[in-house]
Amino acid sequence: MFSSKQNFKLSQNLKMGIQPPSSQGTFFKVSGVVFLLLSIFLAKNIYKNLNTSVAIKQVDSVAPEVLGAFDQKQETAKKTVPATYTVSKGDTLFNIAQSQGINWVVIASLNNLKAPYTLKPGTVLKLR
Repeated sequence: MFSSKQNFKLSQNLKMGIQPPSSQGTFFKVSGVVFLLLSIFLAKNIYKNLNTSVAIKQVDSVAPEVLGAFDQKQETAKKTVPATYTVSKGDTLFNIAQSQGINWVVIASLNNLKAPYTLKPGTVLKLR
């Protein structure tokens, strides 16, 4: 069909489609350099924060009141948990446990409750 001696001339539009744009290579080179610089900056900040977190832990063990730590005396003054609780309308096992300061799993196991843990108003639950 075509002989090897024939010369083909491409139009300007076809030549542009074949040749890669020169700005694309420049774009990738510049973006690679920017990525490298951001990576170095990020690694430097991570290393810096690791060193400061160690210093904060050491200061925390020395003077917790300076860092705004909670008062440990308040934690030891726990309220006494009543022996039983009467379920009211709208109560859930989680809300009862949270209001009494105990885990909901403890209440469920003490009262042999099974999933989905539906509670009826007037039911008396053991809490201890």
